[in-house]
Amino acid sequence: MSRQKNSLTDVSAAVIDSLEFSRQGRVISGEVAVAALGRLADIVVEPVGSLHCTLRGLPGEQRQDGKPGLALEVTGSLKFRCQRCLQM
Repeated sequence: MSRQKNSLTDVSAAVIDSLEFSRQGRVISGEVAVAALGRLADIVVEPVGSLHCTLRGLPGEQRQDGKPGLALEVTGSLKFRCQRCLQM
């Protein structure tokens, strides 16, 4: 089965059928603005920049349990304030 790759600039608006996505072994990747992630933006010191995200569909034959699944990889840098001492 060949992997289908879709490249997106902003993956925050992506909507997928997760079962079909997994069965087909599809891959999407792109950027998500930190400011667009409301719950995360509230706890970082400066909600600026973006995170790179890659979502891979894993057909059942690629997993030990034989069931289709998803793997999400997120890379980037965030600056948090320590909740114990309130320093950065």
